[in-house]
Amino acid sequence: MKQFTFVLLAVALLVSPVVLTGTAQADLIGDTVRWDHIFQGGSISNSTAVVDAGVEFNVSQNRIHIDISGSSIRFDVSGGGTGFVQDPHQYKITDLDWVAQSGSITGINVSFGGLISINHFGTTQGLSAFSASNATFGSDFIELEIGGYDFAAGSFVQIDLETTHSPAAVPEPGTIFLFGSGLAGLAAWRYRKQKTA
Repeated sequence: MKQFTFVLLAVALLVSPVVLTGTAQADLIGDTVRWDHIFQGGSISNSTAVVDAGVEFNVSQNRIHIDISGSSIRFDVSGGGTGFVQDPHQYKITDLDWVAQSGSITGINVSFGGLISINHFGTTQGLSAFSASNATFGSDFIELEIGGYDFAAGSFVQIDLETTHSPAAVPEPGTIFLFGSGLAGLAAWRYRKQKTA
């Protein structure tokens, strides 16, 4: 019986600190996000998706794919040119609420590539036709403005999110129970040891 109590005590004491100090990685995987397409004379909205390993939204007649990962948003062009020449178009991803820890967007890093044309009749240009200032953000949203540009197939815009998060959550009651059980076992072991001495 003494050996069983000692083993139980040892396991409880070894496991408790690991469980108490574990931290969760906050990211967007598992979050439900919303996509809005705003353009002159109208908008398409109320489309939501749960962030997972695949593409969350296929838009603009399936020519633009929006893939949201744990900490970034990528717009990939797969079809012919997007044709957004005459009027501004905004793609807005909202309700970015982190799983495991609450947080907010504090900054973005924008990278892009591929062939971008200023208009249907102009010459195709490189990256100078588009700039990082086309992307803006708030605490829980990203907005990408595509106006006067025509993206060729294979073009992309990637937005990496800089975020801040609240402190880790307080340990759950099961963790506190486990730690308390370890302390109770230690007290019982000490009591029995003193009683037999």
